[in-house]
Amino acid sequence: MKKVMFIILLNLVIWFGLTSLSNIANANDYNKAVIAHVIKENLDGNGVDSTALMEAELHRIVYAMINEFSGVLQEHLPNILDSIASEIRQKNDKEFKCALLKGSDYECN
Repeated sequence: MKKVMFIILLNLVIWFGLTSLSNIANANDYNKAVIAHVIKENLDGNGVDSTALMEAELHRIVYAMINEFSGVLQEHLPNILDSIASEIRQKNDKEFKCALLKGSDYECN
């Protein structure tokens, strides 16, 4: 029993040590890395293709915006679909009413 407890305790210590030592990337790390790379390449005299860099940044921004938009769309989709369904029902009701009143004294507008 002591051996099992020791193994469990050892695994917990190893797991805690590994998780606490690992670095989690922050949002600013990407920007810092790109800026550092551009500065390094300019100092080395290689230069950087600014159009390719801007294109990659635009792709990254569009990707983030699409992900955010899809979350908002998913959140509000039931309301949007209810609204569309309501409009379709109203239009259908009006067409049906006009079809029933066709040829009578109470024509639809």
